Amino acid sequence: NTTVCLLAATTACAPITIAIANTNAGKGIINRVSLLKSGATTTLASFTIWFYSATPTVATPAQYDDVAYTGPRAADMPNYIGNAVCSSPVVTSDTTAKVWYDCTLSNPNTGGALDFQALSGSTNINALISVTAAYTPVSAETFTVYASGIY
Repeated sequence: NTTVCLLAATTACAPITIAIANTNAGKGIINRVSLLKSGATTTLASFTIWFYSATPTVATPAQYDDVAYTGPRAADMPNYIGNAVCSSPVVTSDTTAKVWYDCTLSNPNTGGALDFQALSGSTNINALISVTAAYTPVSAETFTVYASGIY
């Protein structure tokens, strides 16, 4: 879970895989999402995590850090689960020089939870992370997504 798709500068991005379900193509509810990034920078460090129950389209046009991603493409809508906005960075309370976020989920219709179905033949969902400001990442910075709920 430490690959960031939309911060990839030289190669087209691939979605992050998040292990979440108990069975292949399992269903459930995500009611909390947290994000941990390895660099301590908090200036303009706001992100959106986009969740999918199938591999989202990132090849046409190729998705790099200089290509805006504002949400699902039309072909991805049947598999779009929802998103989480991570906009309040907090430096961790230890000496690791990391930053964490308690993210806000996009679905107000289910009390702030996201209904999901895992990928076909898998217990995973896919995610893309987009930067919402002119953020400058630390070299080799990694991001880890934590999704919890009822599966």
